[in-house]
Amino acid sequence: MNAVVIPSIMQPAVDFRKDTQDEELRSIAYWDKRYLDTNIFGQDPSKACLELLDKARDMGILPEKPFDPSKDTLTDVVGLELCAGEGRDTRAMLHAGIKRVILNENSLRAIGHIQQDFELSAFAAGQDPRLIVVPHDYRALGVATGSMPIARIASIHRTWHLLDDAHKKALMHIFSCALDARNDSVAMISARNHDDYNRRQMRWLDKRKGIAEYTLPERAGHIIHFADEKSLTITAKKAGFVVIQQGRAQEMESSNNIDPQTGEHVQTSYSYILFTLDR
Repeated sequence: MNAVVIPSIMQPAVDFRKDTQDEELRSIAYWDKRYLDTNIFGQDPSKACLELLDKARDMGILPEKPFDPSKDTLTDVVGLELCAGEGRDTRAMLHAGIKRVILNENSLRAIGHIQQDFELSAFAAGQDPRLIVVPHDYRALGVATGSMPIARIASIHRTWHLLDDAHKKALMHIFSCALDARNDSVAMISARNHDDYNRRQMRWLDKRKGIAEYTLPERAGHIIHFADEKSLTITAKKAGFVVIQQGRAQEMESSNNIDPQTGEHVQTSYSYILFTLDR
């Protein structure tokens, strides 16, 4: 089955400047290389995503009780996940009873893994699919889909730390446009925090600003802009949002990142915020 269900979204994003197009191609090439293996971030949803769904239940966006597909009716809620990778958080959204989830990812290899996933491919099949996959840089989302999707639940997990200031501004603009202003809505952003600095795998580019670079050969050019709950909150407030929850968690950094001293997966520490529109 083909997980990409809107033919027009396969066309190039027409509003990118050439330098932005080149940048996107470099990003796609890097992440296609990272996604040579499947489930590189595991299959379990992130703690930040589970907190997002719990908050949506608290706010009445989702029913309080867990969704039972055998007897419960789907909600009318639309979800949006940017830079979703292989869809582990998207799967949790769909299992929570969200009617339709728009999944954005620019790595075609990651999207290929979604296509090969029996359950996610089934969600994307049929005339009224619950999963729509948009294979583009997130900044082209409105162009790719024909119009900006309106969602009541939105997220981007462990990507913020990869973005420079211009990208972060573009991302907050997308959340401003995509979150449903007529009804309660909630969004989540997460980023690797300063506790995640690994001196055996990274070097500081600017310690004061919290910018580090991987020294591993296979991660050449992988730069991390560490962020914590405070900096994420400041950014969200400056963009006009109301932050309603903060937290931090740990999870596997990636399946192919093994600590040679312990033989265990290297863990990553990240901070997250949940926020909503200031209505």
